[in-house]
Amino acid sequence: MGGRRGGARRRLACVVACLVTAAPLLAACDGGGDGDGPPAGGATSPAAGPDAADLPRRRLLTVATFNVLGASHTSPGGGAAEYYPPAAERIGGTMRRIRTYRPDVLGLQELQARQSAVLRRRLGDRFGYFGDLDNAVVWRRARLAVLERTTLTIPYFYDNLREMPVVVLRVRSTGDVVTVVNVHNPADVRGEVGDNRAEAVARERAFVEAERAKGRAVLLLGDLNAEEEAFCALTEGGVLVAANGGSHRSGTCRPPDDAAIDWILGAGVEFNGFHSDASAREEKVSDHPFVVATVARLRPGRD
Repeated sequence: MGGRRGGARRRLACVVACLVTAAPLLAACDGGGDGDGPPAGGATSPAAGPDAADLPRRRLLTVATFNVLGASHTSPGGGAAEYYPPAAERIGGTMRRIRTYRPDVLGLQELQARQSAVLRRRLGDRFGYFGDLDNAVVWRRARLAVLERTTLTIPYFYDNLREMPVVVLRVRSTGDVVTVVNVHNPADVRGEVGDNRAEAVARERAFVEAERAKGRAVLLLGDLNAEEEAFCALTEGGVLVAANGGSHRSGTCRPPDDAAIDWILGAGVEFNGFHSDASAREEKVSDHPFVVATVARLRPGRD
């Protein structure tokens, strides 16, 4: 469950048509069934009405990130059990948002074993899946072909190391190649872990720079458990840009007005839309929003 740093508050809002320039522990698998059918019970959308119309129609890719709120947090005795339903009751809300926004690439955090098994089955063989204990990258196989699967190691609680999933994908329609890395950086829920979080961000930035040196565009997705600090560290020198805007020029860092801990950033990526669906929290699907961005263009090649 993603924690807030200090007294920082999550600010959830929409920024629409925002144009900016932008492994032994793992298993790859595909489920069975159809991931694009209507939601169970005949419902067509969540009650609060996530609105995919907020995103532009002209796009190369739709990208999303979502911390689903791990099952252990809402099981009996879990820290969020008093406030959120069990995972089995919440997984439908995740699926409805996938059907609504139709992401081509999706980063999921806190997707624990019980949730992962159900989600993979419901996504079906239209989607590829690569993930570890709690984090996964999902991609739409009709749109994207997988070239590589690997991991990025970051420090987590108490200096323990965790492997974050990385997938290199080729856009079938254009041949462009993009590296997708999905991360969940540690939060201060078990004591101050600012040093580990800063080291995780430094490793993520170095990984992006290495991928750019290979001539690849990069998407960095996930729950960074930091707002301004993460943005400023990752965008310094123009290494990455955020889908929801902000700037970092001439040594002056200006995070986006709606900076929160869930991020979609890119290198060699031109974004043209962003939406943070707060209804995921309002409906108690998760304690995080479902965050979506659209990519207008990928710019492979070295910066």
